[in-house]
Amino acid sequence: MLLRRELFILISDISKKHYREEVLALMPSVRVRDGENFEKALKRFTKACEKAGLMSDIKKHQHFEKPSEKKKRKLNAARRKQRRMVLLERN
Repeated sequence: MLLRRELFILISDISKKHYREEVLALMPSVRVRDGENFEKALKRFTKACEKAGLMSDIKKHQHFEKPSEKKKRKLNAARRKQRRMVLLERN
């Protein structure tokens, strides 16, 4: 019979492995072509990262955002979207 601590370690290892697999599946990658310049490959990689939303996700998770701040940010975004829709309807 497993002890409580051993069971916790086993479960955490499984969840970490699952998380790593998800991250690796979402991670953008670039293959360097024969005779390709390093700068070009790096530029393609940064574009792939931006397209995958990785850069915005990193910026979003740099600091902890309180739930009230998150709610306020979403409400402001919804208001801006609503204003744009009203302005488009008028034109």
